[in-house]
Amino acid sequence: MSKVAKCLVEECHFNNNTTCHADNIQVRSSNNVVTTAAHTSCETFRPKQNAMK
Repeated sequence: MSKVAKCLVEECHFNNNTTCHADNIQVRSSNNVVTTAAHTSCETFRPKQNAMK
């Protein structure tokens, strides 16, 4: 299984020092035609408990 090299979403429950600690991830297209990373979304994202503070 591939490891996530870097995650910059600090508000995600699985992110610890830019490393994703989810058992696996699911990424989907957020647009009809994907040409950049900005056109994708991580379906595994879960907010941190303290993100709303």
